[in-house]
Amino acid sequence: MSEGYREKAQWIANDYQKNATNKISEILLFPDPKEKEIRLIEVVPNAIPSSEGMSPWYFSAHAPFNSPYGLAVAIIRPEEKQRLALPQNWGTWGDAVTLYPKKQSKVQRKA
Repeated sequence: MSEGYREKAQWIANDYQKNATNKISEILLFPDPKEKEIRLIEVVPNAIPSSEGMSPWYFSAHAPFNSPYGLAVAIIRPEEKQRLALPQNWGTWGDAVTLYPKKQSKVQRKA
């Protein structure tokens, strides 16, 4: 995954989390090997349950985030994570990259 693709995905995730009206517990990136589309899943505890599988919203490149990449966003409940089938060509749940919450790096302390 190129640095520009990852940085834009992280910027979008940060913006979503900061401006969300609902509590987002996780944002997952499913990298597009061709880097034409940023594919995100937001895990939101009070989201409406997915009765017929995952249905992402799709946005063209340059809208709404002035991005060279298209954007696909799906919202699921925590209990649906790893149970719902991913959209076609999104890979597997094992391909997910966690963008939020960010993992804290441990600081080594000298004795």
